[in-house]
Amino acid sequence: MRKLSKYFPSILIMVTVLLIEFQGPLFYVSAAISIIVILFLLFRAQRSEPPVPTRSFWFLPLVFSVGIFGTAAASPLLGLFFGMLGSYLFYYYYLFFPKNIPVFIEQTTALFTAFVFSSFSWSLSYYFMLPPWATIFFSALGFYLLFRHRLAALGALVGTLVMAETTWVLQFWPIHFFSLAVVSLAVFYLIFMFSHLHSIGKLSTRKIYFQVSLIAVVVILTLLSSPWQPINRI
Repeated sequence: MRKLSKYFPSILIMVTVLLIEFQGPLFYVSAAISIIVILFLLFRAQRSEPPVPTRSFWFLPLVFSVGIFGTAAASPLLGLFFGMLGSYLFYYYYLFFPKNIPVFIEQTTALFTAFVFSSFSWSLSYYFMLPPWATIFFSALGFYLLFRHRLAALGALVGTLVMAETTWVLQFWPIHFFSLAVVSLAVFYLIFMFSHLHSIGKLSTRKIYFQVSLIAVVVILTLLSSPWQPINRI
């Protein structure tokens, strides 16, 4: 029974994403219920195996769920794809939760979460023409929770400040929200990787140059392939 329960959050995510085809209240209510159920299951798992390495265990799964369901609401096609990918990824995250999550699984989940949350955040600005301060605030809140999942409060605030500044700058770029999400992920990736390498004592000038060069290539290719004007919904 316990082994079967490990599949439940992933199944719940996938079923909820599929409900986007109905649009309207059914999907939004289902998404809210799914988030509550997932957090409850994580809380129960966390209580069953104390002590855990952090008290902020729910930050990453919360932003993860909001990002996937929000992206699905903005673009059903993207939502279906990322819902399938996210449910597969979350299965392994939940399988090892709370104490034995492999570093690769946790890092991949964090980066995936940053991307789908960025997609959702930028889609709100794209479709609803939110004022700049609202987009910056919502983005900063989500990224603070992501950084706070593993970093101390000061480190999380510094990382959030950088992401808030990035969000402010990107609002002047007239490209599709999906492309903006890629650029936001690139900045988050650098902060995330530099902090991780520093924490394990492996941060070096050579690795900084390599990571920055890698991300620069990704950003340049994204901008070259993205139309620089508003486009229709995917």
